[in-house]
Amino acid sequence: MQNKVIQILTLVVCSALLFFAVGCSGGEKRPSDFEGMIIDKKEKAILVAEGIRAEDLVGKDANALLKEKHPRAIWVDCEDSGGFTVGQEVAVWIDGPIMESYPEQAKAKLVAVKAEEAKAQ
Repeated sequence: MQNKVIQILTLVVCSALLFFAVGCSGGEKRPSDFEGMIIDKKEKAILVAEGIRAEDLVGKDANALLKEKHPRAIWVDCEDSGGFTVGQEVAVWIDGPIMESYPEQAKAKLVAVKAEEAKAQ
């Protein structure tokens, strides 16, 4: 009798683990939390703003652009901003909460430069 109870419990636990493993494997990709153009950068952060075009950056610094256009913008903390340049279109996946300041502030889980083909559309 005791062996049968152990077998049933083992089956239930294994089934639950399998259910959670399959459910969390994420067969589909999670969409990014934020997309936009890099309008400024620091050593370990980039400032990403929605709805900004390359022409908007000509002759303006980030502060002037924020005051003029009032886009949604986020300072994104990343390990190293050296691989990014002002004017690049990026997709950002956020890790944790977004601080509600202006510009907003958040830590990046992932920042991906959008493909050149996507920019042309």
